[in-house]
Amino acid sequence: MNLQKSYKLIVFSDTHLPVEGEKKEFENFLKTLQISSMKSERIVLLGDIFEVWSSVSYYNHLRGKELLELTNQLKKHTEIILIEGNWDFFLCKNFKEFFSRCLKKHFVLKINGKRISLTHGHLFGDWQTILLHFILTNPISYLAWKTGVLKKLEVKIANKFLNKETNPLPQNYSLKTASKKLRKKFK
Repeated sequence: MNLQKSYKLIVFSDTHLPVEGEKKEFENFLKTLQISSMKSERIVLLGDIFEVWSSVSYYNHLRGKELLELTNQLKKHTEIILIEGNWDFFLCKNFKEFFSRCLKKHFVLKINGKRISLTHGHLFGDWQTILLHFILTNPISYLAWKTGVLKKLEVKIANKFLNKETNPLPQNYSLKTASKKLRKKFK
């Protein structure tokens, strides 16, 4: 980033910050976010900020809380927009007040007469990715996880994400297919 310039928009996507260990990497991200807020009118956190981040029980880690405190502070002078990714769960449902805007699907903005559409790619992936996201984020799952009914399953899924046993994109993921879906959604 050229610190001598100002920007209309800065986007952070798929940073997959570690929730434990590697503290320096997390601290560097927080510093970069603070500097970015001084150089831009608007910052977009475009999903998958942490390896796993949710606002329910097991996932709700200290680094997530630290990031929320920072975004809450920064939004006073910079628009901070969060768009949930496929490794972010229920953030807009429970933490929306920490952001200027919090969106589950996409954001369209106009800059200099042009429309810019921002979305996290999992919404345009294959059917398994879309199905898994639906299962993990529907109201019944939310209620079960919030009440702790699925605690063992929740811990098992969280550990699969944290141990990188899951792959967010299948081996046969097609950028051509995703591109066609994007063109249909955003004319």
